[in-house]
Amino acid sequence: VLKRPDASAAAIRRAAGKDAFKTMYQDGLSKVTAGITTLDEVRRVLRGQQSAQH
Repeated sequence: VLKRPDASAAAIRRAAGKDAFKTMYQDGLSKVTAGITTLDEVRRVLRGQQSAQH
C-alpha cells in the first residue's frame, strides 16, 4: 500500500502505527520531557514543517 504513489495519509498513519512510529510532535515532547529541548522549539520546528508542506 505504501509503495503506491496514491497511498492515502490515513493508510500511511496506520502502517506507521503498527511499528510504534513516533510523529515529530511525539518525539519532540519526549525530548522536552528529557530536558533536551523546549516546547517552544518543538512548536517552531513543526510550524516550519507545516509551512513547507503547503
